[in-house]
Parts: sequence; C-alpha cells; structure tokens
Amino acid sequence: MTIFDDFHQLKRRSLPEWQKALSEIRDQMREKVQDHGEIAAFSGFVAGIIVVLFFKIFSWLFFCIAVLAAYVWLTAPDGK
Repeated sequence: MTIFDDFHQLKRRSLPEWQKALSEIRDQMREKVQDHGEIAAFSGFVAGIIVVLFFKIFSWLFFCIAVLAAYVWLTAPDGK
C-alpha cells in the first residue's frame, strides 16, 4: 500500500460522509467517557502530569538560555 492508495481511500468519501463518521467517533468517545468515569479521570490526571512536565522542561530551558545570554552579555568586550 502506497501513499497514493491512502490518498485515493481518503478521496473515496465525500465531506459529509467524513463529517458523519467523525461525529460518530466523537459520540462513541463521549459515551465511553461517560460510562467509564474512572478511566476518564485517570487519563485526565496523566494528561495533566504531561502538561506540567512539558511546562517545567520549557521553563528550565528558557531559564538556562536566559542565564547563558546574560553571561555572554556581561562577559562580551565593550568594543571600544
């Protein structure tokens, strides 16, 4: 199967058919979340941890870049 076969598979359905299929998938996911609240709570907890970790990593990298920039700024020759 090539990428062109996938493209033809995508073009086989019309836009309203894709909208209906995606709407059905969304409704199935909503029902699954409503029926299994503990799974939804756990997945929300895990997603929250992932968001916090990405924020911490981004903040740490930003801090390190700021410290490096300040070091370069303060140790650079004046050029006079």
